[in-house]
Amino acid sequence: MKKPILITFAIAATMLLCSIALGNEAQWKDLQTKAEQNYRDGKIPEAEEGAKKALEIAEKSFGPEDIKTASSLTTLGNVYRYQGLLEESEPFFKKALEINEKKLGPEDPGVVTALGELAMLYQLQNKSTEAESLYKKAMAIDEKKPIPDRTAMAITFDNLGVLYANQGNLPEAEKLLRKALDAREKAGNPDPAAVATSLNNLASLFGQQEKLEEAIAMQTKALDTMEKALGPDNLNVVLFAHNLAGYQMAAEKTAEAEAMLARVIAVIEKNLGPDHPALIEALLDLSEINKKMGKNDQADQLEKRAKTLQSKLMQQGQQNK
Repeated sequence: MKKPILITFAIAATMLLCSIALGNEAQWKDLQTKAEQNYRDGKIPEAEEGAKKALEIAEKSFGPEDIKTASSLTTLGNVYRYQGLLEESEPFFKKALEINEKKLGPEDPGVVTALGELAMLYQLQNKSTEAESLYKKAMAIDEKKPIPDRTAMAITFDNLGVLYANQGNLPEAEKLLRKALDAREKAGNPDPAAVATSLNNLASLFGQQEKLEEAIAMQTKALDTMEKALGPDNLNVVLFAHNLAGYQMAAEKTAEAEAMLARVIAVIEKNLGPDHPALIEALLDLSEINKKMGKNDQADQLEKRAKTLQSKLMQQGQQNK
């Protein structure tokens, strides 16, 4: 008579454990999804908080070597990288790559993504040799597939193209950047923000070669595409608008550059407040434009404001040491 009782208890315990596991998975998925969306929307404090909670749940509920844990590690790595905390982000990307390779196999799409994330970090750290090696490894994996993943290939083409552009290898850079744009546009259900990134990178390459009209045309298209994808007041749109203003300044289209920089400043203020250090560069650029236009008073005010923010930033850095 005792045996059925034990079996019933075991079944009930298993059902309870399954219920808890499913609850934890739902909680993790909700936090992870929101963290990723906040990161895409430029809401970095919210993204960091959500990613930390998601990682904690993943490690406790699924284990430190689980794919869900790798996903949360990658998101948190991205958040730190976005903030320029490159050393802090490196162990997250390395661990995520290790988990993906172990759990999915060395040629899985998840491994390609993880390779790209770590390569991008190395690129920002000026570790060009390490970055190039990882990008090429990712490309080799994709090229082996019977049906290539156009989105994954585009990311690798884009990033390696940017690396070559920074090294001054402009012909090879342009070849890869055009391949990236072509792959993104031909992908099923193309991501507008990703297409805009490829356009932005090509515009940057034209700017390096002082092909300013081509750069302005390409960057205008990139900005329009990004705005349609994310909205005009999204913080991620600022980079595209600021780049366009830079090409307009170089081409001495001062009125257009002035309007674009004023817009950049307005979006940063709306998202981050009037005292954020992200304003410094735009304020200095707008000051330079105003000087060229003979608006010396406005130029002086803008420069003074930028220097005040620079001083605050330096003080904060000293306090954090």
